[in-house]
Amino acid sequence: MKLSSAHFLPHRIAILGAESTGKSTLAHALAAQLDGVLVPEYLREFCDAHGRPPLQYEQASIADEQIRREQQAGHRARAQGLSWVVCDPGPLMTAIYSLYYFNDASLLPAALSWQRSYATTLVCQADIAWEQDGFLRDGPEVRTHIQTLIHRTLDAEQLPWLAIHGQGEQRTTNALSALLSAADRQANP
Repeated sequence: MKLSSAHFLPHRIAILGAESTGKSTLAHALAAQLDGVLVPEYLREFCDAHGRPPLQYEQASIADEQIRREQQAGHRARAQGLSWVVCDPGPLMTAIYSLYYFNDASLLPAALSWQRSYATTLVCQADIAWEQDGFLRDGPEVRTHIQTLIHRTLDAEQLPWLAIHGQGEQRTTNALSALLSAADRQANP
């Protein structure tokens, strides 16, 4: 499916959500469906490389690296004539995890500033089964707390977001439908 994004070149999509909400699966599916550039989650790469979750002092560099990779993807998309960059997730997730695990809100201002630059924010809801993923996931109760923090943070900052629900391919279809609606609203205010 090809969606037009004439007003945003490239149209950057942030996919947010707590652990085990299908962010990466959705991001891969959207990048393929939209013929866009995918920016994978640097936090996962960091954890895989180090065999552990990040420490508090490492959080800022992880968020910065995610932003750097998104900027590179935007340049790559423009050079290739592609209109979509799918970010899994944006650096706001690192800031929220830093707040939750370390009671450290220092990353929020920069992450929120960057969050404002996305054309669309999709928030994967916790309506799929929680799955263990080694040390990367702490459990359904943490997922609930993180999901609440995401909603509260976006709402407190009056940042628009679209809730994405559903199982399997229906989740992708719902996300594509939400993107179409958002693109129509932006094109025809």
